[in-house]
Order: sequence, then structure tokens, then C-alpha cells
Amino acid sequence: MSLPAGMTRQVWFSVTASGLAPGTHRGTLRIEGATARPLRVPLTVRVFDLQFPARPRLHVGGWDYTDGNLFGVTPQNRAAFIARLQSRFVDSPWATSGTLPLGEFDVAGQFAKAPSTRNLDNWFRDWPQARRYQIFCRVDGLPGAKPEDPLFATKVATRIHFWVAHLKTLGIGPQRLFLLLLDEPESVEEDRLTIAWSRAIKAAEPAVSIWDDGTRPVERCTPELLAAVDIMCPHRPSLMAASDDAQMEVYRRQRAAGKGLCLYSCRGPTRTLDPFAYYRLQARSAFAMGAEGSFFWAFGGNGGGSSWNDYVQKDTSYSPLFIAPDSVTAGKHMEAIRESVGDFEYLCLLRDRVGALERTQPRHKLLPQARKLLAGAAGRVLSARGAKISEYKAPEMAWDKPRDRACVDVVRIEIGEMLEKLRY
Repeated sequence: MSLPAGMTRQVWFSVTASGLAPGTHRGTLRIEGATARPLRVPLTVRVFDLQFPARPRLHVGGWDYTDGNLFGVTPQNRAAFIARLQSRFVDSPWATSGTLPLGEFDVAGQFAKAPSTRNLDNWFRDWPQARRYQIFCRVDGLPGAKPEDPLFATKVATRIHFWVAHLKTLGIGPQRLFLLLLDEPESVEEDRLTIAWSRAIKAAEPAVSIWDDGTRPVERCTPELLAAVDIMCPHRPSLMAASDDAQMEVYRRQRAAGKGLCLYSCRGPTRTLDPFAYYRLQARSAFAMGAEGSFFWAFGGNGGGSSWNDYVQKDTSYSPLFIAPDSVTAGKHMEAIRESVGDFEYLCLLRDRVGALERTQPRHKLLPQARKLLAGAAGRVLSARGAKISEYKAPEMAWDKPRDRACVDVVRIEIGEMLEKLRY
């Protein structure tokens, strides 16, 4: 590497435990050329005697819209873009409404001409291992498919039956299909549209999930809307700023009723945001709330230029990646998302182990200590200095705000050590 005089550059090392025996591994990084004598930097890697699952439990997505070339995604960088996401545990890719064309209906509400499956097939080929397929349907923009149409329910059923049948030919069950009908609905009219579409879809194909990312306080939503959707996905910065117990109680009731819960964030420009507070802590909030997914707007949103020079972007940059027309590079923000998946998994492993001991060894000598660690693990991090959000403002997430960024790793190591002890 070339280092201009008076400048600094960072060198990243990625370590994987694959093939390494549990225990402490010590070595030295040798840097030649910077000084007359090589610089030697000690390196220590500790591998816990644990086994993570092949697929982490936290669902991760970011409106990547890789069914086409949208935002900063181009034909030249698309393959690299998808590869970067998949290597960092993104398992819930997003597609636009163009992936599910409407088709042409006859006078009875059946297909006179079935829609093309080409876009959907191409998208699935790029994401064969995805656990959830998320599609933004934008139903308010679909012609000839309004709830007041006498054949509305018939047309919706015809359409969703067709797509579910096609999914089955690809080996994909309807339970892996998640539909966002309207983006961030706020009005009563939008609620009614969501309810009508959801009821028609669920009546025809009940295994398909309806996903909602409304931004207004959830306690203001009608019971009909809450019953109509399967997954609630509130905006985490707004939720934290409100600190509203009434909202949290609604989400608790939804979870108790078997509904799903995810969190998402939408702030920018990305490079001004703290990777720790904005990206990494979202998974901790998800665990504390009993949520199952973490989403960010928007993985491909590079502001209409190159992420390597955010000062000349046409629009706000939201991507946690560095996206240029012909390349994609993961930065600290994307790595914070990857780390958050590990944080969530550590918490789940501890929760599972405590639960197993309570059933099989209720008098285990370490059980009280493990319970205490589990009870406070998420809260200790979320209440650390600089972690709590007191205002609905982006500066609260700014990178230059003082924070205790070490606490998350301190707790993570404590969990790892406890899990090792509880193995025997």
C-alpha cells in the first residue's frame, strides 16, 4: 500500500474461527517498508468453545431491490453488490412491484393473460438461499385493482394463487413470501387499503405474510389494521425517541398474539452516522423487544454518485456500503450490521441454554448467574453512555457523539465465557 506523507490509512484484518481450535491464539503482524526495521504488532485471537448455527436467527434486509438496477446498483457492480450482502448475513432481499406483474383479467376476474414470471425467476436465481423474499407491492399504484371494484377479491385471489403456485415450482413455500403493500402508511385511507388487500390475500393464501412499516405511533392504529398484518416493523429511531410505554405494550400484545416484529431505521447521510449506535445496536433493541428482524433503508442508496465522494452526491446517501458504478466495498457501517447479527446470536444462545437448564438441571450452580447475565445483557448495552436516543433528530446518531462503544463487546465476551462454562 502507498501512504502519502502526513496521511493515515487503515488496514483491516478479518478473522474467522473456521478450522481454529478453541482457545487463545497469539501471533505477530510484521510491517515492512515503513521504517528501517520492520514493525511488529502483537495479535491475539480468542476462539470460544462454541458452535454457532450455520444460519443465524436474525433476519436482515435493506430494500436492496436487486431485481433490477435501482439506486446505485448497475450492471457492472450488481454481482459484487449481491455478494457483499450475502456474505454479511443478509437473508431477506427486497424486490420491487415489477417482480409481480399484474397480468390481464377477463370479465370474471380470472387471468385472460397470465403475467410474466421472468423478473421473479431471475431474482430468485440470485438469492437461492434467502429465507424470506420481501416484495414492495405498492398496491396504491396498481390499475384496475381497487377495493371498490366488485371483482376486487376475485382478482387478488387469482393473482396470489398464480404466484404461490409458481413459487412451488421453484421449491419455495408461500411462508417465505412477505409482502409490503404500502410504504410507511400514515392515513386512514392507506390503512383501509392495506386492510382490504391483506384480507383478500390472506383469504386466498393464508401462508403468505403481510409486512407493515407504518411510521405513526402504533397505538393510533385501528385494531383492524393490527389484525390484518402479520409483521409489524416500526422505525427504531422514532420508537427510541418516543420512549412510549403505550407503544411498547401494543407490540407486546402483538407478539403474544403470534404476530411477528422487526425493526428498521432510515437516517442519512450514512457516513455521518455512528456505526455502533445506528447499525450495531439495532439488533440489541430487536432482542430486547422480542423482534426477529433488522432492516435498514437502503443498501443500494448511494446518493446518485460514488460513495467514495459523498460531498458531490445528488441526493442523501443511505447505503452502509461504498458503492461506485463498477465496484462495491464494505465499510464500517456494513461490518457493524454483520457484528450485530453475531451479537443477536450470542444472546439467543444464552437464552436457549438458560431455558434448557431450567428444564433439565434447575439446580445447576451457574444457573442464577446465567439468568442474571441474560436479564441484563441487552439493557446494559442499550443504556450505556450515548446509546439512548433522547430526540427525534439525526445528530443523536452522529459519529462524533461521545459513547461507550466498548460495552457491547464486554457483554459479548461475558456471554461467550458463560456459554463455555455451561457446556459442562
